[in-house]
Amino acid sequence: MTDGQQLFLLFTLLYLVESLRLVPPGTWLLKRSRSGKVRLSQAFQGLDLGGRRLVLLPLLPPVPCSGWLSPWQLVPSEAGLEVLAPTGPVEALLPWDKLRPVAEATTLRLGDGVTLRCPHALLAQAWADRVKRWAAMETTTARERDFMRLADDSLSTPALQAALDTQAKATAWLRVGSAGILVLCFGLLPWIYRWFGESLEVMIAAATMLVMMSVQAVIFLRASGKRPRTAKPAHAETRIPYRFWKALAMALLPQFAIRAADHFHDAHPLQAHPLAALPLLTEQDRIPLARSFWRELQRSTATSAPLQRAVLDRFFQAHGLTEAQLEEIPPQQTGAVAYCPRCLAQFRESAMRCQDCGGLELRRF
Repeated sequence: MTDGQQLFLLFTLLYLVESLRLVPPGTWLLKRSRSGKVRLSQAFQGLDLGGRRLVLLPLLPPVPCSGWLSPWQLVPSEAGLEVLAPTGPVEALLPWDKLRPVAEATTLRLGDGVTLRCPHALLAQAWADRVKRWAAMETTTARERDFMRLADDSLSTPALQAALDTQAKATAWLRVGSAGILVLCFGLLPWIYRWFGESLEVMIAAATMLVMMSVQAVIFLRASGKRPRTAKPAHAETRIPYRFWKALAMALLPQFAIRAADHFHDAHPLQAHPLAALPLLTEQDRIPLARSFWRELQRSTATSAPLQRAVLDRFFQAHGLTEAQLEEIPPQQTGAVAYCPRCLAQFRESAMRCQDCGGLELRRF
């Protein structure tokens, strides 16, 4: 392997590393292409890295607009605050008088050793403020009313579209520059090196890439300097931190220049539920997404499940989804007489219960 091939391999590995993210379990990645097509994907659940999951961002140009979406994991109930797992079951129930919410970076500490990881520090602080407000309320009705307002806001498709439009406008030139640098670094430059070796042509191509990277760094500095401060919450800082040093890295290393636009959605998180993207998805993706959340709530043992169902029922009705469309019956396997309505596992005896779903009662075919 020549020195040029080793350098190309190093750039490839560095680009893959720069495209990886560690996010809390249950986090969804939303991607909207330039044509307006929206896709959702979940973090890889098979590998736990300190309570986080691995996500690979889109690698090939054009780089889409993106953002992190999260389901509700803190829901008020009469007995206290229910902390839900990303898949729905209750992980903890904390009485209101024992709550001590404190946000430490992306970790929200609630008290009694119960913690919740958030995709962004601003979201952790917003949840800490909200939990304090719930604890100070005198009635369960007031807490539920506040949660329903939060749920409606997080399910708002226009708000999600507006956030994506803002991000697309701010990163338009950055994403164009990313595509050019990626094509030159991983497409044209290796091809030129393959045919001309260590020659003047290769040096010209490398110099062109350095100029493009410098331009990308300048565009990033100008665009990130225009990020507005938000007054809600008052402490929220939406400017990109260490933007000068990030721009310097972009001017010197191609993997940072290619992923320049990612800093904008990392610095300005979306407080949205994955179902907020439902109207933006294709028909073949829309029904499976709706079914996954509907199925969990239908058999949930959480005391806050009726409150969540009321919000989602209203949401599904507004988007024309009926119970018949959401109900999913798996294809019957040979010898199976019943299935679990949550995980859809099949059983030979209907009197059994699904132990993987907490002893859930089976449903006959």
